[in-house]
Amino acid sequence: MKAKEYFQKAYKAHDKIAALQEQIADLRGSMVVVKRCASQESVQAMQEQDPVGNAVTDALDRIAAHESEIDRLQTIIMDAGGAICQIEHELRRRVMRERYVYGQEWAEIMRIMEISKPYVFKLHADAMDDMDDVFEFAEAG
Repeated sequence: MKAKEYFQKAYKAHDKIAALQEQIADLRGSMVVVKRCASQESVQAMQEQDPVGNAVTDALDRIAAHESEIDRLQTIIMDAGGAICQIEHELRRRVMRERYVYGQEWAEIMRIMEISKPYVFKLHADAMDDMDDVFEFAEAG
């Protein structure tokens, strides 16, 4: 896998996490009944007796699945952060961290770092070259 593909997964993970968090908020907002379930037995009793309880249980299951997916996506971002730490050049490393760990747009990176668009893109391209070298070394070893 090339560095570009690897880091694109990390960048896209930010949007996916935001969408999942929005879905979780919607699911929680749609649950009308059952603010608290004391035990698994009470959930099972509701399922047998109450279709609304089934809907709540389904919503809770979907929330749990979304939270699990968020954890997986956050691991991708953290792994990208670990790879970025291998970049020796400080500004290249910072551009990569802002983009792929923090999920910043290019304009925001330019504003934060107070550098021009061409320079941000040059730093990014050079950092990607650095990372391609790291990835090739890892694949060879």
